[in-house]
Amino acid sequence: MVMPDDSDKARDPDPFAAIEESTALVVTEAQGITITDQDSYGYAGSFLTESLKPALQQIEARFRPMQRAADASKKEILNQRRALEGPLKEAELITKQLMGVFVIEQRRIAAEAEAERQRVAREEAETAALAEAARLEEAGHTEAAEEMITAPVVPVVSAPPPEAPKADGVSVRMITKFRIINLAKIDRKFLIPDEKKIRQIVNGFGADAAEMVGGIEIYSVPSVSARS
Repeated sequence: MVMPDDSDKARDPDPFAAIEESTALVVTEAQGITITDQDSYGYAGSFLTESLKPALQQIEARFRPMQRAADASKKEILNQRRALEGPLKEAELITKQLMGVFVIEQRRIAAEAEAERQRVAREEAETAALAEAARLEEAGHTEAAEEMITAPVVPVVSAPPPEAPKADGVSVRMITKFRIINLAKIDRKFLIPDEKKIRQIVNGFGADAAEMVGGIEIYSVPSVSARS
C-alpha cells in the first residue's frame, strides 16, 4: 500500500503557476484597453474592480501569511542580535568617546607647546638680530644695521612637535561638523521648506493656501480609485 505524500511539493509542484498564469491574463487585458468614449471608460472601470483588484487580492492572500511568518522570524532574529550586540556597542561607544577626549586634550597640549616653541624661537631670533645689528653698527655699517632691525624675524624651531596618540589597529581623523547657533542668520538657500506642513495647509484651505504659504501654486490632478 502506497501512503499519500502530504508534502506541499507533492500537492502543488509549482504553487505560483496558477497565479502567474492569471496575472499574465490580466496584464494582457490591461494592455488592450483604450478609452475613447463612455462605454470604454466604463469597461476600464469594470476591469479594475472585477479583474485587476481580485488578482491583487489573490496575491495578497497567497503571500501575506508567508510574509508575516518571515517578518516575525526576522524580528526575533534581529532582537536576539541586538540583545547580544547592545552591550558591546555601548562599550565601543564609551571607549571611542574616551579616546576622542584624550585626542582632543593632546591636540590642545600640542598646540600650547607649539605656541611656546614659536615664542621662544622668535625671542631667540630677535635677540640674535639685535646682536647682529649692534655689531654692524659698531663696525660702521649703519644702513645694514637698520635693515637688520627692520627685517622680519624668522624664528627657527628646533624641537619637533609631539606625536599624536597611536594605538595598533586604530585610526583617528578629525571630522568637521557644525551646530546651528542662530537660525535667523542662515542663508535662505540652505533652508528646506516643510512640505508636510505645507501639505496640511493645502488640504485644509485649498486654493487659499497659496496666499497663506507664499511661493507655491495650487493645482489639481485626478486620483482614480476602484472598489475591490
